[in-house]
Amino acid sequence: LVLFFPNDALLATFYPTSLKARFLGSMIFLTILVYLFENVRKFTQLRLEQEIESHKNTERALIRAKEGALMAKDIAEKAAQAKSTFLAQMSHELRTPLSGVIGLTDLLLDTDIDQTQKQYTEAARVNAELLLSIINDILDFSKIEAGKMDMESVDFQLEDTLDNISTLVGIKTQEKGLELLFKTDPSVPSALVGDPLRLGQILINLSNNAVKFTDAGEIVVSTELVKKDGAQVTLKFSVQDTGIGIPLEKQSVIFNSFTQADGSAARLYEGTGLGTTIAKQLTELMGGEIGLKSKEGVGSEFWFTIVVARQPVMRPIGIHDLKNIENEARLAQSGIRPGPSGDRQYPFRILVAE
Repeated sequence: LVLFFPNDALLATFYPTSLKARFLGSMIFLTILVYLFENVRKFTQLRLEQEIESHKNTERALIRAKEGALMAKDIAEKAAQAKSTFLAQMSHELRTPLSGVIGLTDLLLDTDIDQTQKQYTEAARVNAELLLSIINDILDFSKIEAGKMDMESVDFQLEDTLDNISTLVGIKTQEKGLELLFKTDPSVPSALVGDPLRLGQILINLSNNAVKFTDAGEIVVSTELVKKDGAQVTLKFSVQDTGIGIPLEKQSVIFNSFTQADGSAARLYEGTGLGTTIAKQLTELMGGEIGLKSKEGVGSEFWFTIVVARQPVMRPIGIHDLKNIENEARLAQSGIRPGPSGDRQYPFRILVAE
């Protein structure tokens, strides 16, 4: 209207003064509202665009971080794999000539040598055996880290495994004047299916540690039945000693790699600190867990559980079975074979000679 009627007189001609004032005021108010609305709209649109861009930047940053983490993980896994492979290969290469050195020292001890030479040769053999033990620990540790440790599932007798432990560990306990005891609960089954070699390795590692850190007293190896689940059983083994014990603040890290109860123990007692680590990893591979109870100056008890299977028990043959066997033997002699309904399986075969 102002554009069409720029002259106030024309406006006054068509509209009263009060109406004109109200009209102009309304126009100004609407103009201000439109201006404010347009600015708010532009500001809101700008903020929205900024937020969208910020979210896109954050998303791109997360994607880059994820890709970087995956790449770093892949590099770390490859480095660990290369390290484990290198250790395994080097351990094999070192173990072969070292076994030869031990064999040659044993042969040398059987020859006619004087007392001084015998002492030197025995010292060389003991140190070679210690070095071989360390190499074996490193080899097993690298195998487990590389995921190349295969667990067997074979029939074995638990008494045989414990007898081997008694023979191997008993020599060291006799040298230190310690008593070695075995306690097996009567409910523990003897005929089992599992990996007796790895079970023996766990017991030997824990028993050798017990002997190493015990100067007087006894070593007790116990076995008990924890749970039956069909053909599977959970067994608990423990190795208790009367040695120096482990401080409470060190017990949480005793199963870490290359860790001993005390930093100075590496100088007082030989070893790499891998024995308990390997025992823990082997226990987990056998479906169990491991732990310890210890009091400094009193002694320690290391325990672990494993899951194994019981060997199937063959049903004894009764009088009724023997009669059936005789009947089938007569039918076989007469040339008549029993049909499918008469088929029977026995733990032996019948040989009919004409």
